[in-house]
Amino acid sequence: MSLVRNPAPTVSFRWVVLFLLAFMEGCTSMGSGRTKPELPAGEILYIRGADLWIQSLDSGRHRPLTSSGKVMIEPAGHMPPGWRGVAISPDGKQVAYVENHLSDAPGSSQGGVGRWNMLFVVNADGTGRRKLVDLTRQRVPEGQYVRAGRFLWSDDGKSIAYVLASSPMKALSGSCANVTFHSVDVASGRGTSLFEARPLDDVTLLGWSPARAELAFHDGCGFQEGDEPSPIPKGRVTLVRVSDMKMRQRYALHPSMSPDGTFVFIPLQPGVHAPPALYRTEELGGAPAVPIALPAGHEGRIHWLHQAPAALISSTAWELPFLECVGTEPQPRVLFRLDLGTGALQRVREDARALKVVAISPDGTHALVGIITGEDDRFYGRCVGRPVERLFLVRLDELASELPIQELKRRARPLTPPRLWSGVDAFNEYVGWVR
Repeated sequence: MSLVRNPAPTVSFRWVVLFLLAFMEGCTSMGSGRTKPELPAGEILYIRGADLWIQSLDSGRHRPLTSSGKVMIEPAGHMPPGWRGVAISPDGKQVAYVENHLSDAPGSSQGGVGRWNMLFVVNADGTGRRKLVDLTRQRVPEGQYVRAGRFLWSDDGKSIAYVLASSPMKALSGSCANVTFHSVDVASGRGTSLFEARPLDDVTLLGWSPARAELAFHDGCGFQEGDEPSPIPKGRVTLVRVSDMKMRQRYALHPSMSPDGTFVFIPLQPGVHAPPALYRTEELGGAPAVPIALPAGHEGRIHWLHQAPAALISSTAWELPFLECVGTEPQPRVLFRLDLGTGALQRVREDARALKVVAISPDGTHALVGIITGEDDRFYGRCVGRPVERLFLVRLDELASELPIQELKRRARPLTPPRLWSGVDAFNEYVGWVR
């Protein structure tokens, strides 16, 4: 039907046409089961083997971002939890990654810098690849073992901070080390030594703000004293003002800093029976800004929203490490939404046992979520987990609701084939969105 060639309709007929169009649109929405726009296009970065790949959420196509086969990706259990040799810039347009070229370095067999020794940056479209840090020729003192650790983009995306740890070759594995903190300018490649600290171990960089000259990190050196059946690490989070080396500290395990650097979430405080809490970085040594009441026996994991002062918290029941069959099946989980401004904590999904939030999109509208889709009957026996899961692209408002899991899966977009459930390490190869 062509409305262009027909005479102009009367007012009453125009209203009839509009009503029919609206009715037809409503029928289409109900028939498809969707009343909201389709999932958006975009690209996500993930790890395959020892290279980085980009997956298009629009076309489903995959393309390599690196092809050297040397990107430093340590297997689970060989590095601190969550360590990956790749980081996306705050604007999503650049990717920093590290490689290990010890075999190419003259005299490297005598003991060069361990873990990684080259840091590169590349645009998300594959152009502009540059080497920013080269440690292959750095002199290592005799009898010392030097290893390069984690790295982190600054909040303005103009520099990258990284750490080097040094300890005697004869030191016991896991002993604390002397750590130096460094920064490299992304545009010029000019490096700067920030400061030195000891003793530290398993340093995780949480935030780096050149404008405020502040660096936040977490480390775990030694263990708490006591009669606990299992040793408790002496984890602590430290905020250093580089200009005068003034520090604020608090004991913590698995902390996380908000994207703007104003809050630190501390789910556990070793040796202290205290609930999870949100601290302002400027008051890190004082009282918490927001105590967070999670279900008893649960540990919280936070997922910050970038476009709103809010976060999603996954609260998961503890598994006692000395029980049988630990880690073979998903545990009870509840999803909460935390308002950073008011401190209000809202339960948004009561039964999230089948879900694992992997990442939230920069615009705060979607999430990568692992969803258990069934069981594999080919596996049987004592303490053998059989759940099967897939990674999906999910609308965040539908995830943070009581929409049934089956309906959530139906509305979501699958991104991976089914695989056996793997607990905390599930879909760890997915890094996040790029632009």
